[in-house]
Amino acid sequence: MRRVALQTLMVGLCIVALASCATVTPPSRTLPSYIKRIYIAEFRNSSRLPGAQADLTPLVVDEFLSDGRLEVVQNERADVRLEGRIKTFRDYASATSGDRFPLVNTMEMECVVELWDPYDRDRVVPVARYSVPAVIQYFSDTRRSIEETQTEALERLMRQMAKNIVSTVL
Repeated sequence: MRRVALQTLMVGLCIVALASCATVTPPSRTLPSYIKRIYIAEFRNSSRLPGAQADLTPLVVDEFLSDGRLEVVQNERADVRLEGRIKTFRDYASATSGDRFPLVNTMEMECVVELWDPYDRDRVVPVARYSVPAVIQYFSDTRRSIEETQTEALERLMRQMAKNIVSTVL
C-alpha cells in the first residue's frame, strides 16, 4: 500500500514538473512579414449612428501608431490598405430597476475590416477580411452619482473598437 502511494506521488510530481516546463507562446503575427507599412482609409458607416466614421478613423490611426508594429503612411507608400465599415450599432437598456427605469445600458458595435493590396487594380479579393465586435456597458441611471453619459460611453466604445481592430489585424 505504501509503495503504491509512493509511486502515485512520484507520477504526480513528474506531471507537475513537466507541466511547469511548458512555455506560453505569444500570439503570432497573422500578416505576412513583408507588410511593414499600412494606409488607413476613412471608415464607411452603414449603421444608424451618424458621423461615427469621423470619430473611429482617427482612433484607429492613433492605436496603430501607439502599437508601433506597423508604420502608418500615405496610400502611395503602403504595403497594405485597411478599409473599414461600421456595420451595426446598438444602444439598449440591459438592466432596469424595480420601477423599470434603465440602470445599465449596453452599447454594441460591429465593424467589417478588409486589408487590400494597394497595387491590386482588379480588387477582386482582399488580402484578409475580419468582422470585429466591441461591447461595453455603462450606468445610465441619471438618479445615481455614478452615471456615465451616453457621449462618454460612446467615446469609450469607439476606443475599444479601435483597440479590437488593431489586435485583430496584427
